[in-house]
Amino acid sequence: LLSNLPDAITTDFENVPAQALASLAGDRPVAPAASAVGIAQDRILEKAHFTRCAAASGVGCAPYAVIESAAHLAAVPATLLPGILKTARMGYDGKGQQTVHTADELARAWEATGSVPCVLEKRLPLAAECSVIVARSADGRSVHFPVERNLHRGGILAVTGVHDQVRPTALAQQA
Repeated sequence: LLSNLPDAITTDFENVPAQALASLAGDRPVAPAASAVGIAQDRILEKAHFTRCAAASGVGCAPYAVIESAAHLAAVPATLLPGILKTARMGYDGKGQQTVHTADELARAWEATGSVPCVLEKRLPLAAECSVIVARSADGRSVHFPVERNLHRGGILAVTGVHDQVRPTALAQQA
């Protein structure tokens, strides 16, 4: 059994089955927790989580709408277009994503997914994207790596690195 081999179990890939991690946690320490991985696996849960956290952190997420039915699709506000339609599950590295500009394009794109649950995010004019990797020990202490800048090519993360352009600015401190 896998759980008999390591002292602890971890993953940096969000599509490891959360149920498997929960099962392994009965035998070994698992981090991140299955509940956290479960949130990361579903963009609808993830957006709801980030929306709840925004009040405390001051860091929100792009405006979005959940599309799980034809009624949801019809109720999407025009202010979210142009946007990026993303499947709620199994979309990563640019997979499960389509840029849409009009309500008609949105409807066709949602139909092309097989009408699976999706999130429509408003497309924002971003100057840059950054990431902060945080680790928390079992006793609750947290540490983080320097703020990293992400560069994308064709909607897929290509390079992440610490650059002079990402200095300890107010934005980096907030991140």
